[in-house]
Amino acid sequence: MSDFSSLKTIIKQLLSPLFKLTANREKGLSQELQYWERWIQEKGGVQDAAGYQKRIDPELALSDLHGEVVDRIGREQIRILDVGAGPITAVGKRWKHYHIDLVAVDPLAEEYDVILNRNYVVPPVRTLKCLGESLSTEFGEATFDLVIAINSIDHTEDPVRIIEEMYRVCQTGGFLVLSHFENEAKNEGYRGLHQWNLSLQNGVFVIEGKGSITYLDDLYQDKLEIVSKYDGPWIQTIAKKVGV
Repeated sequence: MSDFSSLKTIIKQLLSPLFKLTANREKGLSQELQYWERWIQEKGGVQDAAGYQKRIDPELALSDLHGEVVDRIGREQIRILDVGAGPITAVGKRWKHYHIDLVAVDPLAEEYDVILNRNYVVPPVRTLKCLGESLSTEFGEATFDLVIAINSIDHTEDPVRIIEEMYRVCQTGGFLVLSHFENEAKNEGYRGLHQWNLSLQNGVFVIEGKGSITYLDDLYQDKLEIVSKYDGPWIQTIAKKVGV
């Protein structure tokens, strides 16, 4: 981390009590849209040009992490749901011989469509409007083999409920895969949408925020087989649905 980045982090943490007190979700959503508009206009900019190119590639393969999970599922037809996908999903569309049916959802999908159209960008997979709290209402229960969330559930109003909805739409024998940065609310000084901290405590995935703490392993005992680990700056959680 550069000296400038370190200084920014220190300033955010010093101001975090003020940010936490004045946090406004509507303002946070507006900031999210502004971020993505710049990102699309600049094609990822200097920092994420490669990420932009990957997202707009219709032949992008699944990541090794997601691909290995697909191998474990083993069915020829694999239906994947990307929750909180943003304007262009980062999830791959191909893997070996499997037929991948990828669905991407985000509550800001309509606003993202305006930004994409304004910049003449056609995504390989169009993001559909859907709240994370409404997944099972929108798609029905047990309708996906693999349900993915990448850097998204900690930006929601209630990540515990979002995971419950992800669990509902996942088939028995299917998987939930959560990929998130550790303690992002703390690192971002509780600004905007950053109100939840995700962490590992003795290998257990923990969700903390708004005066509550949830241990995922305890909540889904006998329902999910959960393995969580660090992967560079990411926490990767792979959970197989084994019960109802």
